[in-house]
Amino acid sequence: MADSTGASEEPAERGGGLLSGLMAPLRVPERALEALAGAAGVLGDIRFELIAVREQTEPLAELVPLTREIRALVAPMPVTVEQISVQAEPLAALLPTLDRLERAVVQRLVAAHETIEALERHEATLNDNVEKLGTEIAGLHRTVAELKEDVERITERLPDQAHGPLEKARDFLTGSGDSGTAGGS
Repeated sequence: MADSTGASEEPAERGGGLLSGLMAPLRVPERALEALAGAAGVLGDIRFELIAVREQTEPLAELVPLTREIRALVAPMPVTVEQISVQAEPLAALLPTLDRLERAVVQRLVAAHETIEALERHEATLNDNVEKLGTEIAGLHRTVAELKEDVERITERLPDQAHGPLEKARDFLTGSGDSGTAGGS
């Protein structure tokens, strides 16, 4: 009877089968041996990588309770978000009104800005005109002062000293006076 290794129970054959079994690894093709050696080298690298992954994942075991706590904290959030949404619904109705108010305020600000710019332009023109008017008034003051000097000089030359200077000037200039003194000396 033959066993699973293919060796028979007979002693002669068993001896030959044993030697044949021992020689079997020598009969393995070289390519297969190289593949086995390569796989063994890769297994060594994989072993080091597995050790590194284990070391890196050890702290994750401590995170499991923390994850449970986070879930407990996050669980009521949808309800809170729903409550906020319900409370914010009236605010959504106010948004169009707020937009209209914002546009109205912007329009008023733009109009006020334009008015201020126009006033500034008018102010500049007014300042120029006031400066010119000041110059003209100064000229008028000089002219009035000169006229006053002229009137005083003319009234001093009038023949009758009894009347005041303006009365003398009036009388002289209008030709009305006492006893024909307007034609004077």
